[in-house]
Amino acid sequence: MMTAAIGIDIGGSSLRAAIVEHDGRIVRAKSRRLGERSPEALLNQLEDLLQSLGGAGDAAMAVGLAAVIRLQTGVVTVAPNLGWHQVPFAEMLARRFGRPVRLVNDLDAITVGEAACGAGKGATDVVCVFVGTGVGMGAVVDGRVLEGCGGTATELGHIKVESTIDGRLCGCGERGCLETYASGRHLPELVRAKVERGRQTRLVADVEGHGDWKALTAERIEAAAKDGDEVAREVWRDAAGYLGRAIGNLVTIFNPRVLVLGGGVLEAAPSLRRAVVAGINADAARPQLADVSIRDSELGDQAGLVGAGLLAHQAALARVGDEGRVAPRPPGAGVTGGGVGSAAAAAARESDEDESGPTTPR
Repeated sequence: MMTAAIGIDIGGSSLRAAIVEHDGRIVRAKSRRLGERSPEALLNQLEDLLQSLGGAGDAAMAVGLAAVIRLQTGVVTVAPNLGWHQVPFAEMLARRFGRPVRLVNDLDAITVGEAACGAGKGATDVVCVFVGTGVGMGAVVDGRVLEGCGGTATELGHIKVESTIDGRLCGCGERGCLETYASGRHLPELVRAKVERGRQTRLVADVEGHGDWKALTAERIEAAAKDGDEVAREVWRDAAGYLGRAIGNLVTIFNPRVLVLGGGVLEAAPSLRRAVVAGINADAARPQLADVSIRDSELGDQAGLVGAGLLAHQAALARVGDEGRVAPRPPGAGVTGGGVGSAAAAAARESDEDESGPTTPR
């Protein structure tokens, strides 16, 4: 059995690649900002990133991408953050790198990483929800990643929370999707809509200082909300309402043992996270709520790399059996060689550009 594989995470603003051992340990990792977003341009950036990573050879490879992906064909049906529609990206990856490449939804990769080596270790039923550039979800049910018949299950960001006729327009081309009311990509427009209706907020000064509404980040909104800015507080109340109810319903439906919350927006906005958890506690059904442990991501930005690396190992996958089962780890079992956490931290220090922040303790 091979001892190392390549895990790749294509995020909303960055590309990451790592050499990952079969037990989930990250040997080495590199990252870079995401440049031009066309498929061919992204392939060129990945090729440069892998060259800088070094030592990859002909190792197996898996790529996590924020997209709706037909797993049987490897066709990206839609990738809102990249503006892609109907792109045969798995085939393009295979041609470029001269080997089969497993292409998966980024939250499926994150969930595998957290379930095998992170916050969900020891549990056979794990749900991960990350709120960052978009809103994503993955689920391990009875030890197996839930993919659905076409490989497009668990698209939480695209459940409809408002009218499909006059709701907010999503990057997927539809209206009323959850992520248009609660994700980092849409936060500036949520504030801007209130300003255009005559509301006053200190956040306008932040925008004017940078000359672009896109400069309005979760960190800035969190700071304004903390200082009593009513527009910022309303944006957080609205986002928490949508997220809390949606995730609370997930708890009711999936009955997970562990619910992992993560992503750049929740990590940057503690008050939003607290409100989301309060919403989950209010809206989840009591029997299922009693079973679940709500935890922060343990692997942070490394979760997708670890999960993609494990998926690249195919049938071995380090705690993923021949049929895709993610086996629970015995209580107290550690990962050899210092564990994923320490290996990931070391890899982050090697990265050309490390964007990860501290992970909130459980």
